[in-house]
Amino acid sequence: MRKIAIILMTLLPVLAQAQDRIVERTYVSTDRQVYVAGDEVWCSAFCIDVTDGGRLSDFSSICYVELVSAEGPVANCKVALENGRGAGHFRLPVSTPTGNYRLCAYTAANRNEVDMDYLQGAPVISVYNTLSNARGEKVILGSKPTSTSEVSVGLESPIRLGSDGKGKVFMENTGSETAELSLSVYCRDGLTAPESCDIHTFADLFSNDRKPRTFSSDRIPEYDGEIITMHVPARFDGYTGFISSPGNKSNIYTSDVQEDGVLTFFTANIYGETNMVFQLNGTDVDAEYDFEVESPFVSPSVSASDIPELYLDDSMGEDLLRRSISMQISDKFGTKILTDYLPERPNLLFSSHKMITYKLEDYTRFQTFEEVFVEYVKEASVRKGSINLIVSDNVYESNRSMFSKNVLAMIDGVPVLDHSLALNMDPNLVDRLELYPHYVAVGSRVYGGVVNFVTLREDMAGVKLPDSSRMLDFNGVCYPIALTGERIDSKYPDYRQTLLWQPLVKLAPGEKIEFNCTLPAYDGVFVIDAVGMTPSGKPLSSSSVL
Repeated sequence: MRKIAIILMTLLPVLAQAQDRIVERTYVSTDRQVYVAGDEVWCSAFCIDVTDGGRLSDFSSICYVELVSAEGPVANCKVALENGRGAGHFRLPVSTPTGNYRLCAYTAANRNEVDMDYLQGAPVISVYNTLSNARGEKVILGSKPTSTSEVSVGLESPIRLGSDGKGKVFMENTGSETAELSLSVYCRDGLTAPESCDIHTFADLFSNDRKPRTFSSDRIPEYDGEIITMHVPARFDGYTGFISSPGNKSNIYTSDVQEDGVLTFFTANIYGETNMVFQLNGTDVDAEYDFEVESPFVSPSVSASDIPELYLDDSMGEDLLRRSISMQISDKFGTKILTDYLPERPNLLFSSHKMITYKLEDYTRFQTFEEVFVEYVKEASVRKGSINLIVSDNVYESNRSMFSKNVLAMIDGVPVLDHSLALNMDPNLVDRLELYPHYVAVGSRVYGGVVNFVTLREDMAGVKLPDSSRMLDFNGVCYPIALTGERIDSKYPDYRQTLLWQPLVKLAPGEKIEFNCTLPAYDGVFVIDAVGMTPSGKPLSSSSVL
């Protein structure tokens, strides 16, 4: 997959011309529509290809989700996509003012659309701040006037929902197409959900959309993962930049510095919040230089007319109090015991061959790595402070092997451009050596093998990188997570508002799935909601009561 990134760098003009054939729009369903400031918002993304009848898109690999208001952006997250589907989450800041907000989602390809309307089809969610009186300008104190509009008739759905009344929830697909869904079970209280764009309205907006659009070539579509753009001084033109994530040997990417000081890293999606290490090769890189990482978020401007009114009155007090308690319990105890991680999109950097592993405790503990390589690492040797590796010549698909001096050395997944930094470590602090004796393309560079020194704590064992290295906090794509609550024990003060959230449910025709749903410590009316699409783009929704 990394080879795709290299090809992309040479085909930007072609891609720019091809973008008028790909128009994507993304809908985000959430576990509910009403929150209090400090709550976690759980998301499920549906990215469709408008130019192909609104089917689920297999083009972009990431979408960006932003919660916005007339006062500006409030929160955001990155969602990894696979065949148009993905799951994410973000926490509402406790300072979020009471009001209604729009939840917009877009891909990098959307940023090339001139006059792109980021709010078209964006759902509305309501947020109440129970810890302060901060509120937006569209908040009205008092009861909402009684609506005289007719009650809409629900659409017939092939998705059947139900429960056994004892904590089991089931979904069944009675239709003829596979269903891609999100499932939520939550408490329905007196806080009314705002009028919003649902999945059916969204699909109607873009099905068979053939209206002409104008495109720029500002952004490269993110087919393989997030593209990270950085800026360094132009004097580093021609140097190679490296970014890596300690503890993950596959999170390493390279880019050559362009004339204007821009680096473009083609990633395969980096998951979670992590500390990234940035390095420039070359002995003459000074310790003091400025660098900047471009934000991938648009932060679209929102006018007051784009935000519906929210009514706030005394009758909401009891429900808001319970929700405030639920939020504060979640903040104190965390959500770890409530959640389960779902499969991630795999990183294929070292997937072609198995790594050779030497676990050092299985051998004599020598005092230097030169001794380690001499005594039992038969695939490698150390010469003049550099690691050499015997690699399989898989470039030409032959069985011959050759000796490579162009070896990538890493400590806990972080490249060390000077091999002596790794070789001078105390072997007693290293758990194992991982060898990849094959040619591998890492961004713009090809290496004759990789040797990764994995320390006992995977913390680089105190190795000091050159002063020219930089550390940066990086928020990658969200880990896909389901909210199940199955591990809650009797000591947990259970006032959850959302009881169950399954963002990536796939139901074949005729298939039925059952989920456990642990009930909270209070009585109430609990709603089961399913939202989704078929791969061809037919919208689906269904609702029931637990």
